[in-house]
Amino acid sequence: MRPLQPYRLAEHLNRDEILTREEPYRVRAAEFDRWAEPIDYNIAAVLAENLSLLIPTDRVHTYPMETVYQADYSVRVHVLMFGTQPNDEVVLKVDWMIENSSGTRVKQLRSRYSERRRDSEIVSMVAAMSRNVAQLSSDIADAINEVQAE
Repeated sequence: MRPLQPYRLAEHLNRDEILTREEPYRVRAAEFDRWAEPIDYNIAAVLAENLSLLIPTDRVHTYPMETVYQADYSVRVHVLMFGTQPNDEVVLKVDWMIENSSGTRVKQLRSRYSERRRDSEIVSMVAAMSRNVAQLSSDIADAINEVQAE
């Protein structure tokens, strides 16, 4: 089993409104565009779903786990940046680590993922954000598979 441990979200991202960055040091909260659910819950759920497809197991859980299984690995993610830049680049910057069942850190990385928005619409930004989370999921799955093979 591989639980997705509690992860931290940069506090400025923890809001209902979708944020865009219009200048390097200024963000704007969308007046009418909102997340369908809390973004921290959504990111954790999407990562868990992606990992369950990418790792050969059917036991990927988010924290807190409601299961009796002992975790083989746990993943911790700290989202540092997630959103658009003034140049229409959509960036996800995270610190993440993998720990084995004894709590030993077996992998720790800082990753940055970047996708271009196809246009200025919010839906285009959200699609690029989704592709960034997919890339993170793939990197985490590759790291877990690599650690298991050792």
